[in-house]
Parts: sequence; structure tokens; C-alpha cells
Amino acid sequence: KLQFLYLIDAGNAMKVGHARPPRRILALHGWCQSADKLKGVTKDLRRFLAVEGFELVYADAPTLVPPPRGGGATGAGQPNTRAWWVYNADDPTSCDGFLDNTYPDGYPFWHRSVAALRSLEAEAGPFAGVLGFSQGATAAHLLLATQPLERPLRFGLLVAGFPARCPEAAGTLRVPTVHVSGRADDRVPPAYQHELAARFARASVCVHDKAHSISLPKPVLRDVVARLGAAAAEAEAETEAEADAV
Repeated sequence: KLQFLYLIDAGNAMKVGHARPPRRILALHGWCQSADKLKGVTKDLRRFLAVEGFELVYADAPTLVPPPRGGGATGAGQPNTRAWWVYNADDPTSCDGFLDNTYPDGYPFWHRSVAALRSLEAEAGPFAGVLGFSQGATAAHLLLATQPLERPLRFGLLVAGFPARCPEAAGTLRVPTVHVSGRADDRVPPAYQHELAARFARASVCVHDKAHSISLPKPVLRDVVARLGAAAAEAEAETEAEADAV
């Protein structure tokens, strides 16, 4: 069963001056990580998001994977290591070639994640947008490309991600997004992160000096949240225009 965590309730968001319920953002962790792991490293980010009227809902991927050989993932060696898909169904510990390999039949076990996220949406949605870190950012790319949930995801915050390399993610998307890239990232080098941003016609890119991380200095997080607020406002204006046109 998919687990999820409410981080900020509507009452707390109202206390910081917002007259409407918070806009919920689906939060997706990285490879060999978990919802608890992502929660632990996004304390400052979710505080800044709450001030702007956003609420994070953290999801656990449904597929448990052993820590990879050689300790190549951020969560290696820790319990409760999960993935939105595996890169080799015959050897789930392997992430060889994960940045460049193509998957013409889709990522192994991704269908499990879609089913689980649909269940989460029914319990905790709707979600206005999606946040993803590392593999979670690539999963966010897939969600924004395919829109498999009941309600469309209207904006995205993609941190240290790389493009999904499967047919359903081909093409350029018009969903407004914010991309966060570290100059010193040696796990997902900046070139891959900028390649992901190029898949979105309305991408805003924030570059910082740290490595593969979502735990960033407060000035960087303030900039990220300001950019996300603008992306969400753009998406909301389009949604209202579409409703008026009906």
C-alpha cells in the first residue's frame, strides 16, 4: 500500500495569510530513497512553500529495491529504499547507464507507480502540481507528459533530474516548470539537467553551486519558490481561461 504524509494542514496555511485552501503538490523522492528521506531534507523548502500557499504531499514509491552495488545512490545502505521504476528488471540493484539508456517499452515497474499514485490522488488529491528530486524529477517529467491522474498536473518543480527516455515522454511540453540544477552535481551532471529543462517550452532554470541535493541554501530556495509561484500563477490563469471558454 502506498504511504503518504501530510506535512502542512490547511489550517496552518491559513494562518500565514492565505484565504483559500493550500494548493497541494505531489512530492516524489529519488532512487533508493523514500518519502521520509525527502521529508527530512526539505524542511526549509516546505516552510517557504507554505508561506506561498502550497502544501507538499510526500509519496513512497511502491517498488522496494536493494541498495545498489557500490553504494551509487543517495540512499544506499539505508532501510526502506524505493524506486519509481528499476533500470533492469533482471537485476534491480543495477543502475548502469541510467542517464543514457533508452526504454522503448517503458521503464520496468513504472505501471505500479502510476497505479499507486492514482490511489493516492483519490485519498489525498487533487494535486495542482508535482515536485520531483533526481529519479523523482524524471518521474515528474513522465507524469507531466502523460497526465495519467484524474486531474491534470499544471506545473512542476524538477530538481537534479534527467529526461525520461521512453516514447511517451518524447516531444516538448508546454507545462510551466522550474528546474533546479547544481553546477557541482556529479551524479546527474548539469548537461542532463539542462536537457530535461529543454523538454519544456516554458522552463525556468535556477542554477546553484552545490552538488546533487535538494537541501539548498535559503536564498536559493527563496528564488526557487518565487519562480514556482510565478509558474503556478501562469498555470492557474490558463485554467481559468479554459473554464471561461467552455
